[in-house]
Amino acid sequence: MDKEIERIYDRVDELLEKECYLIDIFPRQISEEKSRQYLALEGFYSSDEQIKKISGQFMNVILKLYAYYEFDHVIDDFDELHDGFEDMVSEIEHVYEMGRGGLSILINGENSLLAVYGDSLYMCLYAPSEDMKRLTEEICLREGLYFRKAPEFDDYEENGDEE
Repeated sequence: MDKEIERIYDRVDELLEKECYLIDIFPRQISEEKSRQYLALEGFYSSDEQIKKISGQFMNVILKLYAYYEFDHVIDDFDELHDGFEDMVSEIEHVYEMGRGGLSILINGENSLLAVYGDSLYMCLYAPSEDMKRLTEEICLREGLYFRKAPEFDDYEENGDEE
């Protein structure tokens, strides 16, 4: 693995340990008692038509954040760097079209990480500043999405795993 990729992965790993917020289609975690309903909804929202709509909402959030923050690096699951606006947009579209894989977007100057997953109904924002939290919440509301603190791992055990 190339030294620059190694350095980026070290930074990603460090940020993955920080406070996490979800950009989600649901306003709060769904309890284990409602897992049957969640699975039905997950199937519905995983249809091509719904994924296209949701990925469009996620893309709009990413692009609006890009307008305010400099994205340092975008790295995919295959250790490839995607620098430059067009390359980033193309790779995000590819992840959502394939319905699998993911991207780690390092946000320069903020020491934050945006994690994009092609097979999920949410994105994760790690270590956002207070300003970034406020802006992200505002953007999410306009896009019909929710921005909320991710439950701690122990919360998943007690309340059921939504994602």
